[in-house]
Amino acid sequence: MEQLPDRVDVTVGEEQTVVLPGLGTAGYMWQGQIVGPADVVNVTWQRGFPPGTEPAVVGVSAPERATIHAIGPGEVTLRFVQVRHWERGVAPIHEHQMLVRVTRSP
Repeated sequence: MEQLPDRVDVTVGEEQTVVLPGLGTAGYMWQGQIVGPADVVNVTWQRGFPPGTEPAVVGVSAPERATIHAIGPGEVTLRFVQVRHWERGVAPIHEHQMLVRVTRSP
């Protein structure tokens, strides 16, 4: 798995995108959970290859991108897990946590 940051520092209004390695061809998708105040960040997801990139070889899983939108000052922990959504009680095959610190613009 690619090296993912353990910490992200952003200012209110900024965005930071984290690229997570995909395994969609095997049924695995990333899910995210925000641990902390709800008014600090919002996370949106994009799955698949970015527009304008060369088509992938058949059978290659596309990356997943989590874009962190800084909406208010504070700190949260983002917990990302890669799971098959239909499997209950099964541990994720990958898990990553990162601290996100949002500050006001100077």
